[in-house]
Amino acid sequence: MGTIGISGLVSLFVARHTVDKRVEEDRQRDVEKWYVEAGVQAELAERDWSNEILSEGSTEGPSEQVLRNRASKLEEHAAKGNFLDVDEDVVSALQQISASYRYAALLLERDNRSSGSELKEIEDEMWAEVDTVRQNIPNRVEYGTDG
Repeated sequence: MGTIGISGLVSLFVARHTVDKRVEEDRQRDVEKWYVEAGVQAELAERDWSNEILSEGSTEGPSEQVLRNRASKLEEHAAKGNFLDVDEDVVSALQQISASYRYAALLLERDNRSSGSELKEIEDEMWAEVDTVRQNIPNRVEYGTDG
């Protein structure tokens, strides 16, 4: 009877350890995917800024809406990062880029002509945040060929 009890406890321990290990591996994959997507979001933010601000509205449709959409995607991704408990510097950088986008949209909506210097100031600050995201991703993502 004792051996059955001990055997059961060992089996339970092994099963729990296996489940915990799989949960942690899944979490690590989710975190790595989050960091990759954070890099993508930073790149898209840079591209959208170039298309909508630096090109001075040469794209079709209202620039303000494009900027607000990008801000929403950045905010959403930052919120996922908070849930996954990732590096606060990267989450904060995404949130700051989002805030910059919202402010730029507000400036464009308010008055296109007088906001040039303010937009340049936002741009300079935003590039620093994009660099923060870029610099922190390689440290957090393990690249490999094994699947």
